[in-house]
Amino acid sequence: MNSQQTSNILNNSDIIEGVEQLSQNNSIIQQMFKELNLSTEYPDYSSVDYWNNRYSLQKEKCFEWLQSYSKLQPFIHNCLFGRFDISQILYVGCGNSQLQDYMQLDGIKNIRCIDFSDILIRQKQQQTIPYYLMDVTNKIDFEDEEFDFIIDKCLLDSLMSGTSFFERVSKYLSECYRILKPNGTFMIVSYGHPDIRTIYLKMFKIQIIQIEKIKIEQFNDIEHHYIYMCTK
Repeated sequence: MNSQQTSNILNNSDIIEGVEQLSQNNSIIQQMFKELNLSTEYPDYSSVDYWNNRYSLQKEKCFEWLQSYSKLQPFIHNCLFGRFDISQILYVGCGNSQLQDYMQLDGIKNIRCIDFSDILIRQKQQQTIPYYLMDVTNKIDFEDEEFDFIIDKCLLDSLMSGTSFFERVSKYLSECYRILKPNGTFMIVSYGHPDIRTIYLKMFKIQIIQIEKIKIEQFNDIEHHYIYMCTK
């Protein structure tokens, strides 16, 4: 487990400096180029039109990106310090994940979920957990310092696909920082290598946890996922 503490607000000079520092690592550079070209290799996962179409056509009721709750449970428990009934929790870009349902079955309360797909939100209206239609690349409609714990499972990765991702990512991370309580934790589950992702997380104190990934054909060159424990 690695630890990194930073306090700078994300800006273009951070990105340029970070890329220069990576210049000696060809495998990481190749992954970065792959991310920058996702719009030609893969769907644009940052597009609401893509997700609305997917949710309107989907046959499966749920899909779990990257890691299951059973794998993430000990890390979530550690973040909540046993305060399952009083911690305020936000799951950003929840999609049709069941992570929040398993958390609730595990005795964790006060969970709220947001997503920018109106089709997905309509499908979730009968759930006991509240779902809100929000676009994280605009202002997240919650108060400053409202949440103890924020969960991102592949949302940051999705925002980095397509074009003009810097503006999306910068706004998203700034908003998460704003609504997170002091000493609160923003847990990001990602396929992105730390030498790439930590460039964008300089406003947080960071702990990095490497976790073995489930083999998926289109990402078979990636052996691990990463959990970024970002503390305000």
